[in-house]
Amino acid sequence: MGAKLPLPYALSWYLDITTGKKWSGLVNGNYDSVMPLPSPVKGILMQPAFSQQLGIFGANLTPGIVQNFVKAIPSPIVFARLHFNEYCTPFLTKSSFFARRANLILPLKPPYHEIRQAYHPSLKRQLNKTQGKLNLENSHNYPAFLEFYLRNNSKKFSLSSGQKRKLGKLCEAMIRRSCAQIFQVKDSRGEIVAMDLVWTGASRLIHLFPASSSEGRQAGAMHFLIDALIRQYAERQVVFDFEGSLIPGIARFYRTFGAKEAYFPVYYRNFFQLRAKNNAL
Repeated sequence: MGAKLPLPYALSWYLDITTGKKWSGLVNGNYDSVMPLPSPVKGILMQPAFSQQLGIFGANLTPGIVQNFVKAIPSPIVFARLHFNEYCTPFLTKSSFFARRANLILPLKPPYHEIRQAYHPSLKRQLNKTQGKLNLENSHNYPAFLEFYLRNNSKKFSLSSGQKRKLGKLCEAMIRRSCAQIFQVKDSRGEIVAMDLVWTGASRLIHLFPASSSEGRQAGAMHFLIDALIRQYAERQVVFDFEGSLIPGIARFYRTFGAKEAYFPVYYRNFFQLRAKNNAL
């Protein structure tokens, strides 16, 4: 992985979990740049769950290197959708096979008071309401986190039993390797009302798996949690990575913290459509 983009998704142990050890890699030179690839299933090549960005990782990417990697993606497949990382964006988004998707990030190098000045007024009002009512704690209890996360997100999305097992393995692996932390918010009664598993490795905080109870949503517990992390990590060479969202309401919420778009390319090919188009010519 290139030093410029400290993402966990391309780490070998992370890939082993998300793909069930069914992945390979394309390599340029003496591992000067690499591209992990999940193994196709019945001719379908898909982005693994819990992995926002993969693609090409290397310290000195060039248009030629990137295009050679794209050309080397296995062709005997019927459908492909792969998310490349944001440092590939300048090389790929002009291609007809790539679309652009937005992530949201917030550099934390400025002092906290400067970052807070860019908060939306509605966020500032909500944070003022939480003063003295909520407390942030660390936790190492990943089974309790997993139960809370699944219970409170069940109406937003449905995970298969296999995805739930992978999520549990990811939580355990990240906590055991000390590259992620579980943060929990308690209300004045001592009840947990919000939790988040945050990647804290290298120079990037990634808002991986947030969850709030109904009481937590009413109390603005996730507002409080994110603000507390920004306060804690301000004035460091760290980027807070919200992991974006395709849900407009969640994206608007992240933007209230002053988060800005960082685009990454999504590779999409439907070989049935390509064949039909070529046959029609």
